[in-house]
Amino acid sequence: IVNTKIEATGDIQLQAGVNLQVWYGFISAYGTLKLTGTDIQMSAPQSFLNYFRGGENLEINANIISATGSVGFDTGGNFTASGDFRNSSSTGITAAGNITLGNYTGTNLEAIAGGSIATGNITLPLVPERDGGGISYANLNAGQDVETGNIAGVGSGVNIRTQGSINAGDIAIDGIDGSSVVLNSKNDLTARNIRISTNTTTNTGIIVSSEEGNVDTSAGNIEIISPTGPTGGISVYAGEGNVATGGVRAGSVTVYAGGNSLTTGGDVSAQQQVQIISQGSINTRNSAVTSQGGNITIYGDRDVTTSNVSSNGGNIAITSSSGVIDTRAGAVDGGGGNININAAVNFRGGRVTSNGGNVSIIYSARDLNRSSGGTGTAVERPPVLMPPLNPFVLSPSAETLPPPPEPGPTLTPDPIPEPPPVTPPVAPPVTPPVAPPVTPPVTPPVAPPVTPPGVAEPTPVVAEIAPPAPAAPEPV
Repeated sequence: IVNTKIEATGDIQLQAGVNLQVWYGFISAYGTLKLTGTDIQMSAPQSFLNYFRGGENLEINANIISATGSVGFDTGGNFTASGDFRNSSSTGITAAGNITLGNYTGTNLEAIAGGSIATGNITLPLVPERDGGGISYANLNAGQDVETGNIAGVGSGVNIRTQGSINAGDIAIDGIDGSSVVLNSKNDLTARNIRISTNTTTNTGIIVSSEEGNVDTSAGNIEIISPTGPTGGISVYAGEGNVATGGVRAGSVTVYAGGNSLTTGGDVSAQQQVQIISQGSINTRNSAVTSQGGNITIYGDRDVTTSNVSSNGGNIAITSSSGVIDTRAGAVDGGGGNININAAVNFRGGRVTSNGGNVSIIYSARDLNRSSGGTGTAVERPPVLMPPLNPFVLSPSAETLPPPPEPGPTLTPDPIPEPPPVTPPVAPPVTPPVAPPVTPPVTPPVAPPVTPPGVAEPTPVVAEIAPPAPAAPEPV
């Protein structure tokens, strides 16, 4: 199907036994649009957009779906594409219902669904310099749940936002300046390994956040690394829920839980500051919390349990506003900075030292003997309140989290080139046989033409048709 515009007020089904090719196509059905073949190929020059619309649903059934040039899909219902989808350029999908997509490989993918989004693995190759370079991206935006396979990219950005929950596989990006990963859900968020490897030391970042649900990344690690060590900024945030992480490594780290608990299952380390904040309890017993020179803040409204906590010259503050602080699983080492431990009920401590800094242990319990091995100054004083905190302030330095990736391509198709005029051959006149009078058929009403927005109508081909020859007179 080449340089063709097909429209129907009902359903459209294009089916091939093996190969189905659509070049420079515009196909729109007010009902369901279905494309079927073993191998479906879509091709368009860079200035053109292959465009497909299904008013009710849009289905693509093939083992391989390949596209050269931008392609856009739009449906008022559900979008389904089985098989492997490969595009050398951008793909845009808009659905009022659900989007279901198999494995995808392409420089850009934008999927917007009023319902849920489910994808296989997503691979984002580097954008060639001949195409302008820059960041390749995957933007997924849904009104309900989002579930993805693994996402891998080179010079890429990933942006997933939903009013439902997120369940993401491994995300691995070989980043460039501006690469970022943003996962934002209203309900629960689950992810495994999230990693950006980059040669740049600034302007890279990861945000993993849920407004009302729990955040669980305990099955993997979240990290931004460069040849010189951790870099960029990471924020893990649950506005009203619990947080459970594996390891977290970056230039600066913020972990915040607005629910009952915050638990880390791997080391939390940063070049600069570390903030671990919970409106409930904190348990880093199985994790070392370290900074190469920035401040470390650990604040829990309830009990706080830590292992090794150390900063190479930064200050350390560990606070429980209504519970017990227990550091017996490790040591607290200020490395020259000040150490402030403030427990509302009691402090059960291991070794607490700072080579050159001050050590202050503030508690409300009258029996400090229940502590074990803590050194410093113990003062009976009411606990301090939690200082104002913006969990997304990743660092007071120049390291800031980049904005989400730019939105995807506009799905307005370019006009279809006008086909060349064709002059049909004129048939010789034919004298029809004599026939009895026939009641002319009733002409059914013609449905109004469907003109999709933004698409110029092709100039119709008008053929000159000779009038019919007069009927022979009836015999007397």
